[in-house]
Amino acid sequence: MTETLPVMQREAAALALVKSYVPWAVGAAAIPFPGVDFATLLAVQQRMLCKLADHYGLTYRKEAAKSVVAALLGDVLGSTLSGGLVSLAKLAPGIGTLVGIVSLPAFAGAVTYALGRVFISHFEAGGTFLDLQPEALRAHFREEFDKAGRESGGKAAA
Repeated sequence: MTETLPVMQREAAALALVKSYVPWAVGAAAIPFPGVDFATLLAVQQRMLCKLADHYGLTYRKEAAKSVVAALLGDVLGSTLSGGLVSLAKLAPGIGTLVGIVSLPAFAGAVTYALGRVFISHFEAGGTFLDLQPEALRAHFREEFDKAGRESGGKAAA
């Protein structure tokens, strides 16, 4: 159990877990069917959060996790408009599909990484799924999302 690990090792192991889900999120976003891409992405993110809960010895609360993820994703989608529009662009034959398959994966990777970082910080501070408050996590999530976008060449926050 990770409770016996020193804090730095526990956090490093949690971050490695998050990083292991980023390629899955990128792959989910590359699915060429609008709607299926987001549904698969959300499933990948939920699985990551379940594994993070296990890592911290917490009970995974699917509904609590879903509502926080939806609130945080809604915030980013609302301010960037890139994720939803790029997914819908896949409906346009040719160039729309190409734009969607090229752009959405970077966005999905950045969002998944940021989500993982926010949950790690919350759990490291002693939080659980029961005391998650999206309003309190928004600024940190946006900061992590922007940082991930810069590290991926600016594609995620476009």
